[in-house]
Amino acid sequence: MVETFFAQLCDPLNLRRNYAKSYEGLVGRLTSKLSSMSILY
Repeated sequence: MVETFFAQLCDPLNLRRNYAKSYEGLVGRLTSKLSSMSILY
């Protein structure tokens, strides 16, 4: 179930191509993208 959810979010949110320069930036981007998706669904 988790793999399916992740696969569905990879393309629309560009999770594989993130342009974060640091680990904190990566965490911030992923947190904001995933929280926005959880609000929408």
